[in-house]
Parts: sequence; structure tokens; C-alpha cells
Amino acid sequence: MLTSDQIAALRDKATELTDPVLEFLLEDITRRISEAGKLTSTASYQIWRAQQMGMSQRDVKKELKKRLKVTESRMRQILTAGADAGYDYDISRFPHAEAVPFAENAALQQILQSAVQVAGAELENITQTIGMVDPYGNPLPLQDVYRSCCDYAFKLTTTGAADYNTAIRRATKNLADKGLRVIDYESGVHTGMEAAVRRCVMGALGLMQEQISQQNHDDFGCDGWEISAHAASAPDHEPIQGKQYSDADYTALNNSLLRRIGTLNCGHAAFPIILGVTPPQYTPEELEKLRTDNEKGVEIDGKRYSLYEATQLQRKIERTMRKQKNRILVDETAGDKDKLLTDQIKLQRLRQQYDRVSDVAGLRTQHERAEVAGFDWKKAREAEKAAREMPMPEKKDIPLTKPKVQQDQKSMELTMRREQRAAEWKKRHSAPDFSQMTADELKKYAENHLKTSFTGLSGANADYVRDAVKVMSKFEEKMGGQTIDGLSVQFGGLPKGVYAKYDDKTNTLLLKKTGSVAQFEESQRAANARYHVRWNTDRDYYATETYSGTIWHELGHVVDFDTGQSLSGRLSATSALDEASVRVSGYAGTSQLVRVTKRSEAWAENFAAYMDGGRNRERVPPEIIKMIEEYFDGYRKKSR
Repeated sequence: MLTSDQIAALRDKATELTDPVLEFLLEDITRRISEAGKLTSTASYQIWRAQQMGMSQRDVKKELKKRLKVTESRMRQILTAGADAGYDYDISRFPHAEAVPFAENAALQQILQSAVQVAGAELENITQTIGMVDPYGNPLPLQDVYRSCCDYAFKLTTTGAADYNTAIRRATKNLADKGLRVIDYESGVHTGMEAAVRRCVMGALGLMQEQISQQNHDDFGCDGWEISAHAASAPDHEPIQGKQYSDADYTALNNSLLRRIGTLNCGHAAFPIILGVTPPQYTPEELEKLRTDNEKGVEIDGKRYSLYEATQLQRKIERTMRKQKNRILVDETAGDKDKLLTDQIKLQRLRQQYDRVSDVAGLRTQHERAEVAGFDWKKAREAEKAAREMPMPEKKDIPLTKPKVQQDQKSMELTMRREQRAAEWKKRHSAPDFSQMTADELKKYAENHLKTSFTGLSGANADYVRDAVKVMSKFEEKMGGQTIDGLSVQFGGLPKGVYAKYDDKTNTLLLKKTGSVAQFEESQRAANARYHVRWNTDRDYYATETYSGTIWHELGHVVDFDTGQSLSGRLSATSALDEASVRVSGYAGTSQLVRVTKRSEAWAENFAAYMDGGRNRERVPPEIIKMIEEYFDGYRKKSR
């Protein structure tokens, strides 16, 4: 097990992995943009452009290969350090056990090697899709970004639309603000490379820690787990931290959490124990004090924050400082003295705000979290000097709002309460084991227990009927024992090659009548495998591979039309949610252009992944989960 401080330190190290790459690219592309802005004729620019793009392609590939090799080496070091520290902690809890040293433990070394290989492969996938955002807001591969930014600067200066300095500022703004991006070139969806690499490394580290602790659990004859505890815990984990659980209870608890213990997305971990023998690390009184101290919190600029919210405020200012340092690197390379001075002063103000917030909240400052490759102590001193010599007339701190993470936590708590109510309803209305039912029994169950009407059952493949009855039973359960007015399920009536379709004109869910479910599901798996290879990604093309998942997808359209397509329409309300909604699958980014909103397929794919379960359920954003549960909640309230 890793302690909360160790987890935080490893997460910071994972975040720093991309710094050397970003430093080089910011300086290299800004230098070339500056040169483009100085050219005055189209002919000379075209000659320069042809030469520079070829040179940049060679230079970039060569430099990235060198720097990414360093990144891979550091990633291996992070995983090895995490494995060693976690193992040492676990065995320290059993001083009388004969433990094999970590370096000599063949089973654990194999787990470590496997984690390194998994993370290395994922890192390779990420580096194959590196890009940046051009001045028009388009995420593009590196070479295209070079061309777009240089073209942009040249056009602004030669047409007189902007002076040289303004042109360079506009051309480089997105480079510094958004940094490196990991791009899915089919859907156009992009995320920060820093976040992608951090998820890659911490995901592998979390899985490895689980496997090592499980190995220790088995080797030492343990029968339970204790969850670590720390101050300023997130609300979703605070009630369960510091407590001991049997193997069965811990598994059930962890599976019920939206953020599982052991994924290292928080500061908690679990270590093996022997119930009744291993003493708890914390007394009930100590755990209660951690809770009350967190709840009491601190007051910052007239607003009350829990200790957890205060730590998230620290993280927000640290991220802003990193971004500001990247802007300064761009300013220096571009030779923009005016903007450099402004950005240096802004950075110094951020530092002052960070120290003030940390002091008021009683939190340790961690300036290392705001470090950026290429921004050394000399540049830091220059920023301090600039702030002293030329103070800006108006002081503006970044807004101290409640962290968005806290809003997500509330959504998680609301979701957990809803799932608990659904579980209670299920106990009262438990469904039979559909897998053991014959075609006739399935037909009778649909007729006698479901409110959704079924037609075309005669001659329908029992496997298709079974999945349909199972899905509709769960759907009506989530609806509080109701269904959508006028909704019917019909077997047959589909074009060749189509397995399911929602006809919004007749409010009918059309399903396949004959054929093989196994063959359909094999084709779904094959399609996902081809997508992985073609786009070098771990994202699936279809969010689900089961026939039941396909039914849930079409039910997603049913639910959307039941709300006048307001649900899919809301996915495009903000750029952040629009981007997040298509991460669940490649198909989510498509549009069928038939009486649907822009994100109709994205809504249906997220709905299917969430309701059917499987590996893509974790890709469904909390905002969409909340929308789904609120829809069901509305019907359940009507049934009370």
C-alpha cells in the first residue's frame, strides 16, 4: 500500500513527464512563427515555408524521440519506486512474517514488469497522437500546427490586420494556454497530454499496487482490508476511510464506489489485514476529529471552504502558475518584451495569492507542483524583479470559487443515494433468472410482468427475446415500475444487416427476430479491435459489445425523444461537456443526421455504457450520469 503523501508525490512525478517535450515544442514553434511574421512577400514566405516545414519535421522527430526516451525511463522509475514502497509498507504490518525482499520476490517482479509494459504501450499510443491547438482553435498534429500557426502570423502581418507583436501573440496563444494535446483524429476529440500521461502512469501504478497487495494478502493468510485515512479527505471517501472490512465487504464496497479505492485518483489505498489480529491504525475518535476538522474548514476572502476544498483551490492556482510560466517561455522566444513584462507580473501575483491562500488555510505550500521545464530560478527572479519595478495598476487575483471537483462529489453522492434506493426497490421486486427461462416463459413474463408491450414474439430467437426482456425489466425497474407512454417492442421489421433501431414516429423499438446473438457480439468485438489497430488507441468504436448493450443504445434514443431531445441537446451546451461526451467511444462522435441533435449518438452511447456496464462505464462523465439518474428519478417520483 502507498501512503497519501507517496501517492501525491508519484502523481506529481507523472505530471512532470511531459514537461521536457512541451518546453522544446513551445520554443521551437514560437521561433519559427516569429520568423514567418517578419516576411513581407508571399513568394519569399512560400520558399521559406517549404524549407522550414521540412527542417522542422526532421528536427521535431529527432528531438521528440530523444526526450520521449527520457520520459519512458522516468516512467519506469516511478512504477518501480511505487511498487517497492507499497510492498515495504504492507510487510511492515506483519513484522513476524518471513517476507522475501522486493528485489528477490519473483511474483512481484513479474507484476512490476507487466505494469511497466502496459504503461509503456499506453505511453507509446499517446505519443503517436500528440498535437496542439492552432490559432483557430483546431486540434491538429504537430506538423499541421506548425503550418497553421506560421500561415496565421504571416497573413496577419502582410494584410495589415495586426502588427508584428500582436500577430505573434495571437498565433501562439493557444500553444501556451492549452499545451500538448492527445488527439483522436477521427472524432477530433482532444485532451491534455499532461493529464493523459498522468492517467496512464497512475492507472498502471494503481493496478500494480492492487496486485501486489493482493499477493501479500494471500501470502500472509489475510482475510480483510483496512482503508488508509488522511486529513482533508474528499466527501465520497471520508465516511469509509480508516475502517477495516472483511474480504467480501471490501469487494462489495469498492465495486459500489464511483472512484474505487486503489485507482490512485485520490490519496487513499487499502492494505491487507487479519481481522481481529491487526489493530486499526486510527481510533474512532481520531477519525471523527479528521472529519470535523475537514468540515470546519477555513475562511478565505469571506468564503467558507472545507479543508478538502482548500486543497483543491491550491491545485487550481498551481495549474494556473504552470500555464503562466509557459506563456513567459513563449514571450521570451518570440522576443515580445511588453507581453513578457505583463506575464512576469501576473506570475508574481499568482505566487503571492498562492502563499496567502496557503497561509490562511494552514496548508503547506508546494511550489514544486508549479514547476515547468525550462523555467529555472533565473527566470523566476526576473519575474520577481519585474513585479517590483513596474507594478500593474489593477490587482486581479484568479477567482476563488468553489472547486468544480466539489460539485462532482455532490453529484457522486446523489448518484450513490439513487443507486441505493434502486437496490432497495430491486429487493422488493426481484426479477427471475432470465438465463434459465425458455422462450415461452420469457413471453409469459413479458406479457404478465412488463408494462411495455411486446409484439412479434412468435418465431423470435429466444436469445434476442431474453436480452430484450432482461433489459426492459431493468429499464422499468429504474423507472419505478413504469414505462414510457406508448412505447412498444417489436421483433422483426428491420432491414437486412440491422440488429436494432428506434422508430420515433411510432415510438417502437425494433429488434432482430432471427439470427445469432453470438455472431452479432463477435462482429462488435472485431469492429472494436480493428478500430484499436487503425487509430492506435485503447478507445473502443462501440461503447458496448453485447446485444443487450445495443438495446440500451436504442433505449437511449427513446429516452432522449421522450424529453424532446433536450438531453442530447444539453451535451453541446458547453464545449467541455461536448468534448467529454464523445470520449466513451468512436461511434459517439458520429451523427446519423436523421431527426437528431448533434450529440444524439453520443447520448445513446453514454446511456448504453452506463446502463449495460462493462469496461467503458468508467468513461461516462459524471455530468451525464447525473442527467440519466435525474431522468429516472423524475419517473420514480411520479410512481410514489
